[in-house]
Amino acid sequence: IIWGQCQVSDKMLAYPREAWGGIWGRALTEKKTLYSNKSLNVPEGHIPIKNVLVVPIMFLTNVIGLLQVANKMTDYEEKDQKLLETIANHISPILNSRLQMAREEREFRQAEQALRDSEEQLRSITTSAKDAIVTADDHGKICFWNLAAEEIFGFSEAEAMNKNLLKLIFPEHFARENADRIEKFGLTGKQPHIGSTFELMSKRKNGETFPIELSLSAFKIKKKWHSLAMIRDITERYNTDQDLKKSREQARRLASHLQSISEKERLKIAREIHDELGQSLAALKMDLTLMSRELSEKKREIKLDSLLTEIQSMVFLVDTTIKQVRKIITELRPEILDSIGLIAALEWQSKDFQKSSGIECKFFSNVDELQMNKEYSIAIYRIFQEMLTNIIRHANATNVNVKCDKNDPGKFVLEVSDNGVGITNAKIDDLNSYGIMGMKERATILSGEVKIWGKTGSGTTVRLVIPLQE
Repeated sequence: IIWGQCQVSDKMLAYPREAWGGIWGRALTEKKTLYSNKSLNVPEGHIPIKNVLVVPIMFLTNVIGLLQVANKMTDYEEKDQKLLETIANHISPILNSRLQMAREEREFRQAEQALRDSEEQLRSITTSAKDAIVTADDHGKICFWNLAAEEIFGFSEAEAMNKNLLKLIFPEHFARENADRIEKFGLTGKQPHIGSTFELMSKRKNGETFPIELSLSAFKIKKKWHSLAMIRDITERYNTDQDLKKSREQARRLASHLQSISEKERLKIAREIHDELGQSLAALKMDLTLMSRELSEKKREIKLDSLLTEIQSMVFLVDTTIKQVRKIITELRPEILDSIGLIAALEWQSKDFQKSSGIECKFFSNVDELQMNKEYSIAIYRIFQEMLTNIIRHANATNVNVKCDKNDPGKFVLEVSDNGVGITNAKIDDLNSYGIMGMKERATILSGEVKIWGKTGSGTTVRLVIPLQE
């Protein structure tokens, strides 16, 4: 009834210690019973207080509550004080027990909420992680498997849980060789790779093997050792590394091959100069020496017909020598590019190829001419020569088609196809295919590319794509 008569808006208002005042505040801070038989100043809406008796409820030396009575018909006396203190002493252990229970319940709820928050945070982290996060117990059985692990390995959480980690995601030989390490880890928490990051091969659900980066750590749950594995799929990085190693090996072999080719070319040129030019010049010198002797012998009658024959022979030798010099120069530097341009030079080379090899060679072009610097023109011309050389050496073809095109905006395309035996993928990727490597290297320097494909019995096609210069 009294509670209902109180008109204070917030009856459950809590006052901090620094706001404790009046008789009840003094009773709490001084830890003693106080009473007053005078009217008190109270907040607006509060029931009037004519007199009051306040007893602090003590448990050991601590104040745990306050017992207060008011508005007695007569004044409060010592006997009232003693009665209320007796009641307070009886209430004290009960109140302390309830407060303790309330405090423990509150702490339990807080701990429970903190655990839920922690679990939610952990779930969010492991779910959003791009790396697989896997834990296993002291027997090597999986007890945690995140979403990334499902995506990387192909096993769902239900399929992975309680399975042997080694057998599930590693090749048989690896699982077999490391089985004893799991047993030792369960006993000691020690394993050679704990605390380190390393690379090895793993396997997916479909049996495909692939490279991973694995970080291992150890922890205890209920006095039993567990392992934590952070796993990253490094297939892309591994392939890039392998391509880089392959490229370096190709470059090393190509450099060695080019050095060998250079030495052979020098030897070839030296032989041609010695065997052909040397012989021609020696014969010419001999003829001139004989003519000089004949002319200097005044006593001998000079026959005009014989002299003309010798002169014609020398002219023939000079012509032959000039042709040989031009042939050597052309092999060193194709002057035809300067005189008639790249497209016409490619067509001329096609005809020369047909003439020298006996293989029919058809040339098609929708390109009149290209404005290119000499380095580009020479590189394209040399790649074309290598294409034709490979056909003679390997294709066993009877027909060759050459196409020049620049329909693709900003690009020049040279495509050569034959009806020969057809190149295999193994030959295309062979590190000893120096001709192919040379073509690709030349194209790469020009920011272009060479693509090669073939089919056994159906011939080979080689396509060169070069970006046109601005």
